[in-house]
Amino acid sequence: KQGLIRIQYYPARNRVLYFNNDNTGAVGRSLDGSNPKWMSFGNTEGGIQVGNSSTAVVVEDVASACSVSRVEGVCGYALLGTNITAPIKSKLRHFSCVIIILDKDASSKALRLAKTMQPHTNVKIKLTNEDLKWLKKDEIEGMLCTI
Repeated sequence: KQGLIRIQYYPARNRVLYFNNDNTGAVGRSLDGSNPKWMSFGNTEGGIQVGNSSTAVVVEDVASACSVSRVEGVCGYALLGTNITAPIKSKLRHFSCVIIILDKDASSKALRLAKTMQPHTNVKIKLTNEDLKWLKKDEIEGMLCTI
């Protein structure tokens, strides 16, 4: 959706930048296949939230968070990997519901995050082989309905 996140092209590095809400950091995705695929700029330790809702759908990358944010009633929240930092845990505790959707290979991390969050908020987990950034809005809605 328009206006939920600041996105900008960085021509010197041929990357698209996705900024966090306070514009103190961004992650840049390579557009030409160069490595690393993702680079961080500034402070991104708190992840990147896309949209506003009392329900957060936690995903690995910001492109997937953007894709999820198209669904009414949820916001996307990018971990920027599979590590859950203390600032991310702190921010996620402010949501009434947290839905963690990670690749099946990150299942142990998803379970650890859920365990640390459950005394504070309602947490659900969905493990998938699907890449959310490539799914249509109705496919994401269908995935969320099965949780």
